[in-house]
Amino acid sequence: MSASTNIHLRLLSRIAAYRSVSQDALDVQAPLHREGIGLPQLRHIVSDVLRGTPNPDARAALSHCETLADVATLLAARGADLVLPPADDPIAIVGMACRFPAGPTPDAFWDLLVSGRDARASIPANRWDIDTFYDPDPETPGALHTRYGYFLDQVDGFDPAFFRIAPREAMDMDPQQRLMLELSWEALEDAGAALSTLRGSRTSVHFSVIWNDYATLHHRVGFERISPYSATGSHHAIVANRVSYALGLAGPSLALDTSCSGGLVAIHLACAGLRAGEATLALAGGVNLNLSPDSHLMMAKFGGLSPDGRCKTFSARADGYGRGEGGGVVALKRLSAALADGDRIYAVIQGSAVNNDGYSEGMAAPSVPSQQTLIEDACLDAGLDPAEIAYVEAHGTGTPLGDRVETNAMGAILGQAEGRKSPLRIGSVKTNIGHLEAAAGIAGLIKTALSLHHQRLPASLNAEPANPEIDFEGLGLQVQTEATVWPRSEQPRIAGVNSFGFGGTNCHVILSESPETQGRIHETEDPAPLLLSAHTEAGLRTRARMLRAWLMENPAVSLRDVIWTLATRRWHHEHRLAVVPDPATQLAFDPAESREQWLLALDAAARGIHNDSLIMGHERRTRLAFVFPGQGAQWLGMGRNLFATDAGFRRGFEEAAAAVASVSDLDLHAELSAQEETEHSLQMRVAQPLLFAIQIALASAWRNRGIFPDVIIGHSVGEIAAACVAGALSLADGARITCLRSELGSRHGYGKGGMLVVSLAPENLQPRIAPYSGAIEFAGFNDPQTTVLSGDLDPLLKLKAALEADEVFCRLVRIKFASHSHHVDPLKAPLRSGIEGISPQPIPPGGPELISTVTLQSVAGPELNADYWVDNMRRPVQLTGAAQKAMESGVGRFIEISPHALLSVSLEQTAASLGEEPLILPAMLREQAGLAVMRRTLAALHVDGQPMDWARHFAHPGQVISLPNYPWQRQHFWPADLELAARGDIAGSASRASPSIPAARAEERVETSEEMSSASTQSPAEFITAQVARLLMIAPQGDTAQTIIAGSGHGFPDGPALAQRHRAPL
Repeated sequence: MSASTNIHLRLLSRIAAYRSVSQDALDVQAPLHREGIGLPQLRHIVSDVLRGTPNPDARAALSHCETLADVATLLAARGADLVLPPADDPIAIVGMACRFPAGPTPDAFWDLLVSGRDARASIPANRWDIDTFYDPDPETPGALHTRYGYFLDQVDGFDPAFFRIAPREAMDMDPQQRLMLELSWEALEDAGAALSTLRGSRTSVHFSVIWNDYATLHHRVGFERISPYSATGSHHAIVANRVSYALGLAGPSLALDTSCSGGLVAIHLACAGLRAGEATLALAGGVNLNLSPDSHLMMAKFGGLSPDGRCKTFSARADGYGRGEGGGVVALKRLSAALADGDRIYAVIQGSAVNNDGYSEGMAAPSVPSQQTLIEDACLDAGLDPAEIAYVEAHGTGTPLGDRVETNAMGAILGQAEGRKSPLRIGSVKTNIGHLEAAAGIAGLIKTALSLHHQRLPASLNAEPANPEIDFEGLGLQVQTEATVWPRSEQPRIAGVNSFGFGGTNCHVILSESPETQGRIHETEDPAPLLLSAHTEAGLRTRARMLRAWLMENPAVSLRDVIWTLATRRWHHEHRLAVVPDPATQLAFDPAESREQWLLALDAAARGIHNDSLIMGHERRTRLAFVFPGQGAQWLGMGRNLFATDAGFRRGFEEAAAAVASVSDLDLHAELSAQEETEHSLQMRVAQPLLFAIQIALASAWRNRGIFPDVIIGHSVGEIAAACVAGALSLADGARITCLRSELGSRHGYGKGGMLVVSLAPENLQPRIAPYSGAIEFAGFNDPQTTVLSGDLDPLLKLKAALEADEVFCRLVRIKFASHSHHVDPLKAPLRSGIEGISPQPIPPGGPELISTVTLQSVAGPELNADYWVDNMRRPVQLTGAAQKAMESGVGRFIEISPHALLSVSLEQTAASLGEEPLILPAMLREQAGLAVMRRTLAALHVDGQPMDWARHFAHPGQVISLPNYPWQRQHFWPADLELAARGDIAGSASRASPSIPAARAEERVETSEEMSSASTQSPAEFITAQVARLLMIAPQGDTAQTIIAGSGHGFPDGPALAQRHRAPL
């Protein structure tokens, strides 16, 4: 298979995955915008296909691709030339999310750290009854010798509808799965990685998880608790796999368990995958929830827990750790890709290493040589001198042995490194939030990344008095006992993070501060609307309230960055709102005024009340039509504002003006800038060519913003511009038809006829015009209750007076020629002969459907010959039928491509007759700033669900910023019998006498209970001997203890030493 063929197949596969369809369903000629693919999505897709970061040339080339076939041709021709050369990149942390005790978000977590708070709390009553389990004697069987730990406020709530999960399945899902779904979404939002760019992408997921407390509670209830969802609900692999499934991420996805180093090992593996090209984005982290007493009992009996539940790392008072819970996720990218994509970078991972202690004094015993080798390997991987590392976030559990071993290793390699000018600062986040076990490593990494980002070092708590067995000064170490500014020397700030597992697997990661980047939106640039969305209406109102509060708390934040982040770097959910100034009240952007309008509009959204700047709605799956009216909407100064401010409009106008100038003596630039309305400007020969140019320019402006119609309808002379925009006529031919038609109308019959719009159905109007037979005739059918008449001026005026006397609404069209009447008959021959040479073309594949208001047929293109345009001028305009056909084909949005909205009411009336409620919007409005009107129409289109590439709407990119998290609409998902099981209130549930024996094994409970109760009189060695002997089915005798221990090959020491070994760090 050739390289180009392989690339083509990968492209089709990636697009199919993005759209969730088969490759056979793809139309390679369809415009990309119809597939919901804008430039940001296209860059990510190409990055996946070429397995590299698109370079600036690729970005420019991709911007010119209009179809999937164009993209395939470009990749086949240039391939690897479009990506940056492979490099051994560092890895950027571009997003993060966390749920830590007293730190439910990165901002709240940072506030906890810098304020020096300890989040220790009593074990919540809704977990288990600590009074049932507590005993201050750590040797008491089935007892906990601590009442404390570090807990999240709520673990029973979940928003399953957001992730398309059935409530019944959600009930059986481990809350660790639920939490990691939320955190993954929040990390991606924080990274500005919208789901629209990620579906089907090679985004990897690496999560650490250890315990299975939720499944333990389910099993304790009994076998009847097992359901079709139990397997996936409790399996560790699904913690990662469910995230990949729910978000459509196609990179490697795995859950790992190296005990308490797993969170950092997940980072190491994710970085390796990014460097190897296995993934272009990675989610990595860990989760730990303490839901049942079983795991607490295990760690208590292992000997790791502190009686007061606190980690007193590096202190003489160190006596174990406080068990904590929570989760954290970071979003990772190769640094080159993050810089190219304009991502916000918290910190950079320069290198990492993983090893295992191997055979040592004990499997759970830490090893100085292994930790030294680990740090050396990480420095080699990062290409850094150990003396450059200024701070290390230690594993630091607060066990006497663990602290001593870790400080000896750090001191030997880092603290005493040649060339070090100041002591190595060390600290441990476990003193704030406890030991999160599977999530410990990610907690340390997030703390360190935030420290680099904020350029401050938080205090490590509970460190005094210092452990006298650790020679801090001699080792070149200094515990960070106070929060301080992190000074920067001539070298970037660099830090390390340690994380160790009680099975001997160790990890060290080296971070540096992010590189300085340039690029902000200019505050004077006219912005896009402020956009918000949510999965539900209630969520949207909550999100509006949260953003309003956040804006009030952060008055110095760049409004442009807020707009940029929300518009271009967030997923747009079904329920949407847009805040955009009313074009009638605000002609130019003013940051201070806009901020006030935002706050008022967001308050209105939160409270469900009206505000002129607020547009709210629900995404709909429907089609878009452009409607091009005929003459009558013109006004002095129309288009002048857009010509000055909008590049797309200006380009389209200049092209149309040049086409008109090539077939007439008109200077449309002069007409556009005219300062007063004159008889000259009202003439058909001026007004219609200017209208043609304005309509071409408006369509160009919308196309420049990525808005392309599915259907096009033209009304009278407006059908000429419509045919050009559809691709059936060239601009030259369109200008030729328009100018000749208008010239003939101006020279023949001008001033002798007119046109009248009447609010009556044709059948009701027919008797009224019967007396004027031959002088007045039907010229157009705008809607079921609106008819256009055309004919001799005097009879028309008499009819108008009679209708008004009967209180029938009617108005004259601003034209002095009776189009679509017998007044056209003398012009048919000269018009036909004058445009005989035009060359109509087939509408390109994937182009819009053009519905004729002459024939009510869908136009292929070639039939738009000279005869057609004669009929267009003579025959009645069938707008009602064309609009009905469009709506019946699925059109639910209309934009009137005109200097003012003429046909909106008619479109509404036609829709009402069909029971439809389409969105009908103006492209321009009389006497209002064109850009402001366009911005409001864009906002309304977005709220209604029109696919849109918002990046096109910014002249300069902004900076991604952290905004309030998604407002989860959580419900209680926690079976009542599980609460009883945790408290020990049902048969077979946890209790002091029976920690975790299923009810089905009641006959064994007495024997086991007796064994456990007798353990209180045994030494640790005797107790373990008895348990091992029971497992090996041998009877312990005299010297069995020494025999079993020696024969195990694990080097267990005698009683007192064994107890100390149980104090080793996890």
